[in-house]
Amino acid sequence: MPRGLSSIIDKHGQPMRASASASTAPLSAYLAASATDPSIAAWQPRLESADSANSYERERISSRVHDLVRNDGWASSGVQKLVDAAIGGGWRLSSKPDWFFLGQPREWAQKFGDRVESLWAIHAQDPRRYVDYERKLDFAGLLALKFRHRMTDGESLSVMRWRERGGMFATCEQVIDPDRLSNPNWRSDTEFLRGGVELDSDGAAIAYHIRSAHPGETYRGAQRAIWEPVERETEWGRPIVIHHFEPSRAGETRPVSPLAPVLAKFRMLNRYDTAELQAAILNAIFAAFLESPFSGEDIVNSMDAVTQYQDLREETAKRTGLRVDGVRINMLAPGEKFSMPQATRPAVAFAAFEAACIRNIAGAMGLSYEQLAMDWSKTNYSSARAALVEVWRFIAARRQHFASGAVMPHYMAWMEEAFDKGLLEAPPGAPSFEEAPFAYLGCQWIGPPRGWVDPVKEAQGAQLRMESALSTLEQESAEQGLDYHEVLEQRARERREMEALGLPIPEWGQGIPLASGDGGVSTAMPGASDE
Repeated sequence: MPRGLSSIIDKHGQPMRASASASTAPLSAYLAASATDPSIAAWQPRLESADSANSYERERISSRVHDLVRNDGWASSGVQKLVDAAIGGGWRLSSKPDWFFLGQPREWAQKFGDRVESLWAIHAQDPRRYVDYERKLDFAGLLALKFRHRMTDGESLSVMRWRERGGMFATCEQVIDPDRLSNPNWRSDTEFLRGGVELDSDGAAIAYHIRSAHPGETYRGAQRAIWEPVERETEWGRPIVIHHFEPSRAGETRPVSPLAPVLAKFRMLNRYDTAELQAAILNAIFAAFLESPFSGEDIVNSMDAVTQYQDLREETAKRTGLRVDGVRINMLAPGEKFSMPQATRPAVAFAAFEAACIRNIAGAMGLSYEQLAMDWSKTNYSSARAALVEVWRFIAARRQHFASGAVMPHYMAWMEEAFDKGLLEAPPGAPSFEEAPFAYLGCQWIGPPRGWVDPVKEAQGAQLRMESALSTLEQESAEQGLDYHEVLEQRARERREMEALGLPIPEWGQGIPLASGDGGVSTAMPGASDE
């Protein structure tokens, strides 16, 4: 070995040879990090934080999503189905205060809950629509509008207002288009101001800068709009701005639309649908041809022959009055041929390609293919049931997040007013609402029903779950959009009316509690004496 060079030797004192695979060893421990593999070598995305990835492209994505939902049938239908499944005709309140924490008996919780539900109905369902700052919607409409923004923009934005306009409550809510939330005068993001959201040193939102007019407004003066900074809450904790979204990464201040991952597929499917439809229309227009025996060259070289041929055609047309049972038999001039070319569009693979695209889009939106396409031709009970369970899991999760982030702040602001006006009172010895609002705000929001694939099988399953102590009447009723208290009260009322009219008691009425004369409860059975 030349002097000055060293080598690693083996146990026999000989220089070790390089491994046969050393020269072919990959440069990266993970194939996903390879810079030489041709399948991913050109894939070099930037490493960005959640806000840096979203802030510069959110406006462009938002404008494309809004255009898509306005003009694409699949997108518009998908968003509407999500709103119908999650919100439906509105949510019902089932108040459940924490009686144990407040040191009260269960009976107090029942009475307090009934009082809260009654007052809330007056506020939420007032036909004068004072619950809406703009007096366009009731509370169910506000929920649907905010959830629609959540499904299209990825976020919902609203401000709690105070307007005394003749109703029992002055608390009202103004839903605001998230496009109006931006940095004043379009300034760039900073450490403590991102996308119109002002942050403190902990990264918590403390104020929101809301533009007085939408950037796309066209009325006079809209372009001279100003930004209004609105605090997140009052000094004593009353919610003011309700900004709801589900962060996909830590440190995210504002999200992008959940439709962003499938936006390109939506666009391509729309263009493909349009191209196939145009091709089908052209095939329908040019469905038949009449072939003349004269070529273009014959017409140029012999105009006299063409004139004679036209005269012959006129005579032939006059003699085409032959009819059989009222149906005309067409006769052509000598030498003419009638042909109907077979249409080759739409493409044979169009239906399969469209179905594959719709499956991809439906999965990204949290829907099943059958729901989005309204195609149940290849569905049996098992597949329909599996699709319903998966979609219901997605909807239930969105409901839970939406209830805690977008609905409870309004409920809290309203209950604070109810306590302040003396419509609700804290029990003796219990903490006040200001001290422990969570104890009084406990509740369950009952949304639209889950629905049934097979009502008989579903009902039997619900009965078995309750009899096996795996479920309760409250849970089963809530899944079908019902309050079990109302169900029991209505069934008891119907049984009393049946007995008063001398009607036979059906099987479901056996053993239903009946209200006694002194306000107690009795469990009279059919044929039992009133004595």
